[in-house]
Amino acid sequence: MEEVNPELVTLARQVRGLTQAKLAEQSGLGKVRVSRIEAGVQVASSTDLERLATALDFPSEFFLWRRRVHGPTVPETFHRKKAKATASALHRLHAIAALRQMHLDILLRSWEIDQQFPRLSIDDYEGDPRRIAQTVRAIWNVPPGPIFNITDLAERAGAVIMSFDFETRDIDGFSRCTGDGPPIIFINESLPPDRWRWTVAHEMGHITMHCESDPYPTMETDANSFAGELLMPAREIGPQLGRVTIDRLASLKRYWKVSMQAILMRARALKRITDNQQRYLFMQLSKAGYRLHEPDVLDPPVEPAHLLLRILSHYRRNLQYTVSDLSKMLALNERDLRAWYLSSEPHLRAVN
Repeated sequence: MEEVNPELVTLARQVRGLTQAKLAEQSGLGKVRVSRIEAGVQVASSTDLERLATALDFPSEFFLWRRRVHGPTVPETFHRKKAKATASALHRLHAIAALRQMHLDILLRSWEIDQQFPRLSIDDYEGDPRRIAQTVRAIWNVPPGPIFNITDLAERAGAVIMSFDFETRDIDGFSRCTGDGPPIIFINESLPPDRWRWTVAHEMGHITMHCESDPYPTMETDANSFAGELLMPAREIGPQLGRVTIDRLASLKRYWKVSMQAILMRARALKRITDNQQRYLFMQLSKAGYRLHEPDVLDPPVEPAHLLLRILSHYRRNLQYTVSDLSKMLALNERDLRAWYLSSEPHLRAVN
């Protein structure tokens, strides 16, 4: 029998959101044995493997993979999160990201992605992420005005966007650079369309500026500056910020397809309003209930990601893979496979 990969036991446990103690209880193996197996101190027996697979609801074959588990990269480590985001939520999300990266590596054996993301050092642009955003718009021939579909732009540049339920409102998204593979942007599927667009642009900034960078204190601020310039170029939005009111913010949101709050922050960054004006307008947004949820009628259209679905469709339609085939290839049970990758493609299920 092949030996169980200890890293994959830990990964599966974190994906399921379990502690070692809880896994020990559910598997009946005991805390000492689970700890020793995960540490690689004790080789798991065939009975141990069967119990782990049952408790974690993964096929036994998954734990025999010799694949390396990739930890968080620089952009992922420094991704946007609220201070109250828990360590357990972060561990689970990092584990899901690692597993989905493994799945993508397998799927890309029969699919090539043309990667067009530039890697631009902020040091070469005098520390100004706005200049990098301007350069990216020029490289990709983005026309003046708002970007019609930022999700499509990121995917055409070779990023794979994966959305799922983060089971927390404290994390919007994060990105992962994958060496020779394409960058991956993970997004909380519960985001409203305006925050989705901002998150994609923010992570595009990380991918462009930070995938080959050492960590530095202002990475998040720089990614926000990049996103602001990418989505709302100063040269174009600046003249529209002469007199900022709540009604004006609503009107500009319809045009630029970002939140009223993002436009307000942009106005302050461009020094079109003072700190006092910004505070007053934020108070007005709060009184109207817009700090938590802006009116749906102002939201831009939803921008679903399509690249991963096209890859899966290629397997289903062109290579004639059944759900069972995909499940075996990815070492994922069929229920998870459908929930993770096939839920939005009902027409694919007919190709069995």
